[in-house]
Amino acid sequence: MYTEIAAIFDEAESRYLKADELSVLGQYVGSLPQRLETYQRLRDQELSIMQQVADQLQAEMPQEPTANLERSIKNGLLVLRYCAMSTLLNDDSFVKDRLLNWLSQSTQTYNIQKVDTVLYK
Repeated sequence: MYTEIAAIFDEAESRYLKADELSVLGQYVGSLPQRLETYQRLRDQELSIMQQVADQLQAEMPQEPTANLERSIKNGLLVLRYCAMSTLLNDDSFVKDRLLNWLSQSTQTYNIQKVDTVLYK
């Protein structure tokens, strides 16, 4: 959705918005308070959310090296933050475009697929 909104603003100098563009913009603006609230809630509760995830991950995988658990948890934290920003922007491609390629490479490089599978449950 964000890319649609950006495209609408790029056209501002050459013409007024069409009815369908105004409708898209209205939906985007109308949902902003809820998206802001969700973003702020994730931001404010990030520590407690991730602490619960980390505790459960460590309990389920006590034999896993601490470095692997820490790396997976840090990646999970990045995913949470990117998802929060994606929600705020109302742009589901934000995570895909900026994070998923890097995340999959990191997971393979450090061989933490098994840990990530448990983490993302």
